[in-house]
Amino acid sequence: MRKIKILLHHYKSIFLIKTYSFLFNIYSILFHKKFLSMIRIFEENSDFVEVSKMKMNYKFSDEILTKDRFIVSANINNIYSGLGCLLSILAPAWSYALATKRTLVIDWRKNPYTSRDPDNNLFSNLFETGNLSKDLGISVIADQSVSELILPKSFLRDKNNNSPVERLCSRYYRSILHREIDVPTETLLPSLRVTFPIRRLIKNNQNVNLRKLFQALHPRAFIQKDIDYYYKKYMLGKKVIGVHVRHGNGEEKKTEHFKSRVIKEFKTFIAKLIESIENQGISKFNGSYSVFLCTDSDLVSKALIEKFPELLLSPSWKPPIDAGIDFDNSYSHPDGPVAVAASALVDMYLLAKCNSVLVARKTEFVSMVPYIMESSDSEFINLNIE
Repeated sequence: MRKIKILLHHYKSIFLIKTYSFLFNIYSILFHKKFLSMIRIFEENSDFVEVSKMKMNYKFSDEILTKDRFIVSANINNIYSGLGCLLSILAPAWSYALATKRTLVIDWRKNPYTSRDPDNNLFSNLFETGNLSKDLGISVIADQSVSELILPKSFLRDKNNNSPVERLCSRYYRSILHREIDVPTETLLPSLRVTFPIRRLIKNNQNVNLRKLFQALHPRAFIQKDIDYYYKKYMLGKKVIGVHVRHGNGEEKKTEHFKSRVIKEFKTFIAKLIESIENQGISKFNGSYSVFLCTDSDLVSKALIEKFPELLLSPSWKPPIDAGIDFDNSYSHPDGPVAVAASALVDMYLLAKCNSVLVARKTEFVSMVPYIMESSDSEFINLNIE
């Protein structure tokens, strides 16, 4: 009798498992069909010519005889995006390309730094591109040839508007990237809005796989020379706390979007920041440390110098006070707009050479930093002081 009960229980378990498996397969098929039907709707609604307010143009053809599929990491946002945003869009694009064996196109044309040179791919002005495909494990197109690239249809992007269809498109698109779901669409072009939730994982250093990406990006020789010079002269042999503070330089007077950059209670903010630096210096370095400051605001620099007279200041070029953000004034730089972007990149790499990095406020600028920090006991801390 006991053996019969065991057998009945066994067959019941098998029946339940097979039933569950059958129902799950039916659900998967129906979901997959719905998913693919939604993708086709989004493809049909994609605009092949004017990709955004930035007017990034691409050529598409049904006649390309290639099996290659693409994902394009580009500045197609309806707001100006600096290097931090460009790098954090690149991260999920690369991860998806790696998972689905696509060609990654890194297209930083029409960026705010070189806006007057629409065919200039800023990426290849800042980073070496010769060994990228080998280092990243996928095919990569990241040089000036992006302006001549002809991409295969079909094409998928979201339009950066708030219509119900486009909001739904964004949610599906995020699922595609976040879960790395392979789709038949031949060319994907994600926007800043689509990658936003995924970038939160990047900023919180929760995707260790991205270390491979960011460590494979090597600055051009003239940029690396500036990084090495400043580090050897001012930071070598010291325990350094790197501090990044976003405050703005008057750009909020011109663009509504940038109002959130302004520190409202400035004195209170500085007091909290100094306390955080001192606490980190005592707990981590027994009170013996230097402070390296990277900021877009001379007001922040002056406030911290009063407390830390030997403050290591960022060597980056800055426009006059209240003239706006650096890329709004990039063509005023004596060495041209690429030099302004290069200067920002120097800041990123110097922060990564610090033993601790304190990020005072929310910013995309430091997206890459936690993945390229060099010290074995380094710390990356988001303070989020308001």
